[in-house]
Amino acid sequence: MFSPTYSLIWSVKTPTIGNDETKVLNTFLKICYQTIKWRPSEGVTIARLYNGIIEETKIPLPSLEEQQTIVKAIEEEMQLVYANKRLIEIFEQKIKTKIGEVWGVKKAEEPELLIAAEPEVEYLKSR
Repeated sequence: MFSPTYSLIWSVKTPTIGNDETKVLNTFLKICYQTIKWRPSEGVTIARLYNGIIEETKIPLPSLEEQQTIVKAIEEEMQLVYANKRLIEIFEQKIKTKIGEVWGVKKAEEPELLIAAEPEVEYLKSR
């Protein structure tokens, strides 16, 4: 088990882990931390997750090679998950479109675009 002694550097969007990567990879640590069911401090108005809670958390520590293998496998699986989510979105839209066709709902017609150099003029109509 590994009890990290590192500093968390919080940015506006994403926490950055200042860690000794000769022991544990940041990407592995991130994955471990994403899977933990954190219990923020209780009895306060705003639940907070303090550095002390994170530092006291024990995580398994496989070799660096195993960490790399685990990270690679999880990243590949996440790519599949994201691709499948996108595929679901595409098919949901196709289903909505088909249901609309069955019920006679027309797609909003795109307005005819006129080129600025070719305005509609009256003299063409008088011929």
